[in-house]
Amino acid sequence: MKKIAPFLLAILLCCLGGCGQKARDVASSSAVPAFATPDEPESTATSADTTLPLDASLEETAQDRVDEIISASLRRPSSALKVEELFQYPELPTGCEVVSLAAALHYLGFDIEKTELAEEYLLYNDEDMTAGFSGDPFSEYGAGIFPPALVSTANSYLSAQKSNIRAVNTTGISLDDLYKLLDSGCPVLVWYTVYGNYPAMTEEVYTCGGKDYYWYENEHCVVLCGYDNKEQTVTVSDPLDGYAEYDSKEFSEIYDEIGRLSMTLTEVENGT
Repeated sequence: MKKIAPFLLAILLCCLGGCGQKARDVASSSAVPAFATPDEPESTATSADTTLPLDASLEETAQDRVDEIISASLRRPSSALKVEELFQYPELPTGCEVVSLAAALHYLGFDIEKTELAEEYLLYNDEDMTAGFSGDPFSEYGAGIFPPALVSTANSYLSAQKSNIRAVNTTGISLDDLYKLLDSGCPVLVWYTVYGNYPAMTEEVYTCGGKDYYWYENEHCVVLCGYDNKEQTVTVSDPLDGYAEYDSKEFSEIYDEIGRLSMTLTEVENGT
């Protein structure tokens, strides 16, 4: 059988459920800006001689930093982060989440290939998508991964780099609060749908940290990198489409329907 061209395969996957289509044969059941200003992002990768302790307390401090940003920041009229377009095809046809993570890491100045991130750091678990990726992101039959496991994946990589940046699960917070994180230079990953279609929710649910994560058949993940209040739009870096603009109200409705699944990356300063 001839290999299907990537763009035709993308259309086929969209019809079947998309980037995160679950194959049934792969699962057994005043705030200080965290980084440079959004207009002029700088590398924040920490050198190997950092003296910061690389333990669980860093994750807790990162969570505190996110809470501080959200509670103290005032919304801007608009914001934009220069997150690159990074595509899942052809290497990772169902790896939208790890590709979006790689794009966010690149924005922060880290040099990691999307395939290396998937091979060496991505967690895998066919039983529970809050614990790891179900299936194979290098295959069109892969399923997906939810924020708790992708946060752990990110922090495994960041710890190996001896960085003082950490990923934080922001599932449950509003889109307006995600905007505040963008204002502070924090890249945000949002679980969305393929091509912005209405989510095809299922009864399949995973529970982690007291939160329920419902599987939906057209699961997808993008990097939220901008918004404009006047135009009422949001901009994302989509591993399928590249830069895409959506109506902010419609985007928020889908985000809410899915369960407000998201994560961010923030810097923990020395001495905090």
